[in-house]
Amino acid sequence: MGQNISENVIVIEGHSGVGKTSTAQTLAVELGYAFLDSGLVYRAFSLHLIRHDIPLVPKLVYRALDSFDPYIKKDGSVILEGHDVTSLLHDRQVTEIVSSVSSAQFVRKKVNKIMLDFSSRYEGQVVITGRSTAAEVFPETRLIFDLQADAEVRAMRRFTQRMETWNGEGMEPNYDEILVALRKRDLSDINKPVMPMATNEQAVIINTEELDLKEVVDQISKEVRLKIATIEGVMRRNKEL
Repeated sequence: MGQNISENVIVIEGHSGVGKTSTAQTLAVELGYAFLDSGLVYRAFSLHLIRHDIPLVPKLVYRALDSFDPYIKKDGSVILEGHDVTSLLHDRQVTEIVSSVSSAQFVRKKVNKIMLDFSSRYEGQVVITGRSTAAEVFPETRLIFDLQADAEVRAMRRFTQRMETWNGEGMEPNYDEILVALRKRDLSDINKPVMPMATNEQAVIINTEELDLKEVVDQISKEVRLKIATIEGVMRRNKEL
């Protein structure tokens, strides 16, 4: 029996602000893999609802899934109705509704299929980020990495990032507000009724508090190469038997 391509899908999980996206993007480039941020797909659907003036009524949202057909490029960019909308996916209007949109089971089913189709297109050579992605979408994968850091550390990182890009216009980034928001999001993830976030027992846990991006990526890359070599070795031995 051939190897299931999902076994080598790399899943990066972790709470908000832990660095999943930057880690996954960098790792994908290093390995020559495709990259997908599941959160952007939910945001793309939220944008789709906004653009077509569809209210958050379950029956109408469900119908809107029929006309939602995004194309995800290898670098994770999202094409919607022929246009690259990646830069629009963190707009305020999208952010305000994406949590409600992503909590609907029928929306999650659609996004899960998009992730599966994406992984098939690249024959499993993909790095995907998202909460509970391994358990919900890729239960066969052996390559799960759970990035962890205390809320205070994550809040300071996000505060620093926002200060670096703040141009003096609008509200100045506030550390305390960011920390409160992260803790609220953490609690929501843990208690979410639809696939609550939980560390997969096969996941490699990486505490990122004392590591920079390169060190995190290097550690994951070594684990990936070791696990893939182990899987291939087991397959060869089984074939010989």
